[in-house]
Amino acid sequence: MYNEANMDTEIKQLKIKLDLPEGTIAYYRLQQQWENEGGAVKILSKESLVPAEKLPFTAGDCFRVIGGSVDLIDDEFYYIVDIEIITEDRTA
Repeated sequence: MYNEANMDTEIKQLKIKLDLPEGTIAYYRLQQQWENEGGAVKILSKESLVPAEKLPFTAGDCFRVIGGSVDLIDDEFYYIVDIEIITEDRTA
């Protein structure tokens, strides 16, 4: 959760590639095509197509960066980091 008391906090955004079955993307694009062609198909949200257990983080998770490296993937540079999830003791 964002700490309002610390206004100097800088929030970074991570872009993470999810390891999902190939058909997931194809299915979502097919839904979009049906919708664009006037079909009465309700498009499921992207979030509903990805099971919660496939997501690497949940709201409130904290982590520490252990190390990182820069890699070139498909003509784009990525900063790939190794992280450690930090568990907060919420009973204190």
